[in-house]
Amino acid sequence: MIMKTLKVFGINLLVLAALLLCCELTFRLVYPDYRYYEQTYAAKFEAACQIHPVDTNWVKVDTALGWVCRQREQLRFYLPAFHHIAYGINAEGFRHPSDFADLPPKGGRRRVLLLGDSFLFGLFLPDSLTISQQLQRRLGEGVEVLNIAVPAWGLDQMYLAYQQYREQLDVDQVIILYIDDDISRLVEAFYWGVACKPAFKVEAGRLKPRSPTDGALGFLGRSTLFQSQLINHCYHQYCERQAIPIAEALFDSLMQTEQKLGRELMVLRCPRIQQIPDASSTTPFDHDAFFATKKMTYYNLQNNIAALPAAQQQQLYVPQDGHLSAEGALFIAQLTAQQIYRPTQPSTAQLPY
Repeated sequence: MIMKTLKVFGINLLVLAALLLCCELTFRLVYPDYRYYEQTYAAKFEAACQIHPVDTNWVKVDTALGWVCRQREQLRFYLPAFHHIAYGINAEGFRHPSDFADLPPKGGRRRVLLLGDSFLFGLFLPDSLTISQQLQRRLGEGVEVLNIAVPAWGLDQMYLAYQQYREQLDVDQVIILYIDDDISRLVEAFYWGVACKPAFKVEAGRLKPRSPTDGALGFLGRSTLFQSQLINHCYHQYCERQAIPIAEALFDSLMQTEQKLGRELMVLRCPRIQQIPDASSTTPFDHDAFFATKKMTYYNLQNNIAALPAAQQQQLYVPQDGHLSAEGALFIAQLTAQQIYRPTQPSTAQLPY
């Protein structure tokens, strides 16, 4: 009886192994250029940053925020064709004409704080054509726009920057411009070739700092993760789902803080060009459904961009890369300015062609 049971178990095990092998081979045929997702627990990358010091041209390590930008004449990002672009970086490491420490009292002006990543930063754009500067021109002298956006930031770093600078800068309105990658980055405690950053987890519905050992895998897990593309893909999907409660908790915390101050947080989602024909996002986070239940102003810019003719959609992005072009930054600045003046009326503005 025992031998028969063991035989049945062995046969089932072989069948399962054969099925998994078939699935693995099929996956490799369907995705021949698959890129492995790197496992991202904090301790591994704290050690990596110590072994491999940051030497990226544009990066300045910041212990509170992970990284900001260096002040130097030329910041060289990854496309050599744009190495001639001059980026005006202030002493705090952000793309703003003056140092925050030297800002005069705002007087009768309102201050608008913009939080984001490379799209808001204006990668590959001169200072005058970034979203923040084009928004500044549209809002006029009665409003001062402050750009706190850094390439490769996640939503967690925007949250930390908000906490650090909101009171110091005495802001009147807070606007977040994010892409889906900013949510996926929440499970990461690093950025390749850049630096490590503080990371969060959620316990009992509350944000908690992540321990450096959170997420560590044993030998079998690490080995399997990089031998099987199928397992690696499934693990990637799992990590993206892990980011959802962190994103929700971060947005909730920001919203509640702003509500206590008598203000409404404004959130804008910017799609990548590949997402425009397809309403699905790169993460399983249901943006529209989540924000529909919240007391904050939310605009999914994918709807505005998808309403444009295909030729105009292409003009909103840098062809070589997919970041926003000058036309794309103008488009978003126009929409944002309209919502600041009329925050309850979603816009269908078109580019001035």
